[in-house]
Amino acid sequence: MSLTLPAVLWLGLCLGQRIMAQNEYFPQPTLSAHPERVVALGQTVTLSCWAPYGDMEYALRKGENWEPLERWTRHQSGNILYFSLSSVRASDAGNFSCIYYAGMSYRRSYPSNSLELVVTGFYAKPSFQARPGRLLSPGMNVTLQCQGQVGGLTFSLLRARTWDLLQRQAPAGDRADFLLPAAGAWEPHGYRCVCFHPMAPNTWSTPSDVLHLVLIGSHLKPSLSALPSPVVAPGRTVTLRCQGPLQGVPFALLKARTLEPLQQQKPSRWNQNWVLFKLSTGKGNETGNYSCAYYVTSSELSQISEALEIWVMESLPKPTLTAWPGPELALEGNVTLRCWGPLRAVGLALFREGEAGPLQIQYPGPDGVQFPIAKVTAAHAGRYSCRYHMDSDGLIPAEPSDWLQLVVADPGNRNLLFTALSSAFFLLLAFLLLLTAFLCYRHKQSRANSLSLPAAGAAQAEDLRSCLCLSSRRSRDARKPMEETGISTVGAQERQERPTSDPPDPEAEDPQDVTYAQLNPHTLRTRAAGTPAPPPEPSLYAVIAGQ
Repeated sequence: MSLTLPAVLWLGLCLGQRIMAQNEYFPQPTLSAHPERVVALGQTVTLSCWAPYGDMEYALRKGENWEPLERWTRHQSGNILYFSLSSVRASDAGNFSCIYYAGMSYRRSYPSNSLELVVTGFYAKPSFQARPGRLLSPGMNVTLQCQGQVGGLTFSLLRARTWDLLQRQAPAGDRADFLLPAAGAWEPHGYRCVCFHPMAPNTWSTPSDVLHLVLIGSHLKPSLSALPSPVVAPGRTVTLRCQGPLQGVPFALLKARTLEPLQQQKPSRWNQNWVLFKLSTGKGNETGNYSCAYYVTSSELSQISEALEIWVMESLPKPTLTAWPGPELALEGNVTLRCWGPLRAVGLALFREGEAGPLQIQYPGPDGVQFPIAKVTAAHAGRYSCRYHMDSDGLIPAEPSDWLQLVVADPGNRNLLFTALSSAFFLLLAFLLLLTAFLCYRHKQSRANSLSLPAAGAAQAEDLRSCLCLSSRRSRDARKPMEETGISTVGAQERQERPTSDPPDPEAEDPQDVTYAQLNPHTLRTRAAGTPAPPPEPSLYAVIAGQ
């Protein structure tokens, strides 16, 4: 028994040596880079070659050629050999591998894995952005745009953490667009892009900044408010407070339309669910809509808060005040005063002339602010205006709207006035009718005195018709010359009916348009008594109508 165990050990050792002697290569070593395989010009890089056996010799190979070790320093620790290079040049980039071998024998290991050493900084850093934005909803496609400064270069899309190649585009101008159609399956650690010359694929530009794509999830949206006011003077600072339902999570301040995070901040305490963002003004582009959200994970964001409008201006614009249905009101009626302006996040206050404080304060909606007044009384009459209600320190002047005059009318007084006007109209109409009747009567009397008694009946009827037509024809022919009116015609007819020896015609001597009637007092008396007419006597004329 004592001789059996040493014999077995000796036979096993001889068998192992025979097996190793029969194998031509040792197992494959492992090659890695520290701190990483992508190194900037002038920086230091270390390559470590790990072998499964100790007391081995190591060699570093670049491409298909053994790398001379004049520029590389090495030291061994156990079964790991470190190759260090303190100042990397562009010519140091390439594919590396390592081997190990046993002493003076010709036996060596299989080559290690290939490690691509990349030297960056040979070209300027490209810009990298997502279209339409890096905050995306599920199912959306996104395009990553890499913009260089030199044309004719090749662009590569890489994983930010491992530098693994995802996409490559041949030279086509100075820009490349990488489409990522699988929404929601993005790299959690983000993306980078680089550009390089096609003849030197291991000499890159400075890598772009890391671009993180964030999915907007279904978690509850936070709230965003401005302190002390969303209106701020240029050069001053406004504080934006974002508060969400989760504690200790980071928050992001977003600018509307671009949905690009402007600031990211964590709460000052682990059990705090809000943060404060300081927004400095003065650049001229701070006016706009802002929102915020909180991170559920590094690649998932909550729903975005409601937009908050921030105004950076020297003075507030003038609002407009109107009344509906109108500024003239009746007692016990209703009226609505509407005030609106361009600002949406600032309250509007209603003022009345003679009172120091505001009557009402409301925050506007899409159509401004409505101030209803029900059951109007006489005390509601007066001048009104509206202006923006500022909660800040008052450094921004706020101009009020133009004055609006409200007039309250009493329905009883209005009816009384209508009754008085109606009575005055009817009295005037009665007076005109009486005056017309009086003038007709006087005209009839004059005609009766100028005609004989047998013809009085017919003359009275004709005079009555003439009198009635006289007033209407006067109004109808007021614009005509007097020689064209019916008054002159009547006078002419009367003169034709009386074939007497008339004196010279007064119309030829009178420059005015006057109608004359010839009267004979003696004839009137004798015809009334039924006696024959005496010889003609001197005639007497009376003016019947004229201007």
